[in-house]
Amino acid sequence: MALHLNLYHEMQKQAMQRRRDPLKLGLYALVVVVAILLFYYFYRVEQVHVLTTQAAQLESKWKMTEPKAQEALALEAQLNASVKVKEALVQAIENRFYWAPLLEKIQRTIPANVQITSFRGSMDSVTGKGMLTVSGIAAGATPRKVAEDFRTSFVSKCLEGFNKVDSDFASLEDSDTTVQLDGKALSTVLFSLQFQFSVEEPTPSPTPVQKLQKGAR
Repeated sequence: MALHLNLYHEMQKQAMQRRRDPLKLGLYALVVVVAILLFYYFYRVEQVHVLTTQAAQLESKWKMTEPKAQEALALEAQLNASVKVKEALVQAIENRFYWAPLLEKIQRTIPANVQITSFRGSMDSVTGKGMLTVSGIAAGATPRKVAEDFRTSFVSKCLEGFNKVDSDFASLEDSDTTVQLDGKALSTVLFSLQFQFSVEEPTPSPTPVQKLQKGAR
């Protein structure tokens, strides 16, 4: 049986101890950790640099776009104001009161012994309430009765179709002036009539959606 002697046993044992030295292993681990931290640091620095560059680019674009955005906002405000004015005009036109038919009725209603000297009217398109002031001269054997008959005729014929018609004499004064009518001299009175009335708003026709909802009930 052959005998083998390891003359380097002690030297190998010392080399293994040196390789397993805790301080050396700690230094190796520290080097690895430092290397990882340096890598992470430079990685984060690169990320921050990229984000800073993007932020600078966005800020530059915003500086170029901001004046245009302000102009667009100002233009939008102008357009909105213009739209509101146009809507108000359209609403005023749609809700306007037509005086021509009423004037035509007045013309047909005035008798021969009554003369209209002034006519003033106003209409509130929001509330639908109107006011008329009719002034003139009435002539007849009893001119006050002629003026009263004209008032009632005006209400029954001219203001037919209106709601809540109220009428009254603002003034009724005898006049020294006489007029010739059919060869007769007739006494006269000066009158001023005031009429208050309201326009009946038409009931809007139901929309198809409203009809379906009503049918579903």
